[in-house]
Amino acid sequence: MNIPEIVETLAFNEGYFPLEAVKSAIANRDKIIPELLKMIEYATEEIEEVYELEEFMGHIYAFFLLAQFREKRAYPLIVNFFSIPGGLPAEVTGDVVTEDLNRILASVCGKDLSLIKKMIEDENLYEFIRDAAIRALVVLVTEGVISR
Repeated sequence: MNIPEIVETLAFNEGYFPLEAVKSAIANRDKIIPELLKMIEYATEEIEEVYELEEFMGHIYAFFLLAQFREKRAYPLIVNFFSIPGGLPAEVTGDVVTEDLNRILASVCGKDLSLIKKMIEDENLYEFIRDAAIRALVVLVTEGVISR
């Protein structure tokens, strides 16, 4: 698959896991990363539209693929997305917040804890997002990236 085909396939839920597109994204890592970053930027800027388009999944695939790639450029974008006030980020990501956000943040932050700490300290953030940020620190300690 070429990059536009991968992006198109990952953007919307067609009722099945797009294995070929995910494998192609991984195989074309350097070319797909800018497109995945754009998906997160779009979801952040147009979160209300993403909420209305329940079948839009591009941002979720982007979170996971960029975490797998340990792409540090995704770190501020992911934090910006989940720092949108209110519960909308959790609404458009479902269980990602409670099940996976901690590992996603830990995978993309490198050793830069500043944005994770900012999320933890932001009393206006949705409580489960703050909890995921705390649990990201636990992941980093467990993996030996930072000391206790």
